Amino acid sequence: MLICIHGYRSIEGYMNDTSIYEIVNEFQQSLRSRIAASSGYVGLATYAGYARGNEGATAWYSSDNLPRLTSLKRIWDPDHLFGYNKPIPV
Repeated sequence: MLICIHGYRSIEGYMNDTSIYEIVNEFQQSLRSRIAASSGYVGLATYAGYARGNEGATAWYSSDNLPRLTSLKRIWDPDHLFGYNKPIPV
């Protein structure tokens, strides 16, 4: 059975008290690690659009797809014009 849950997407979060940033960041990292460990994937896997940004290309595009995408990137975008947000490494 596949269960997919999407919360309310028009939400913005702000931290007015920057002194708790590290506590919140550590909690988020810990939660992400626990979810990844029970996901059924080897390592961290995420949709690029939902990624925080520090996961890395293997998590964004998967170890199965990344070599093929890297090859295509070398051919079609050697000057790195595309991929500012979550770039495919070459």
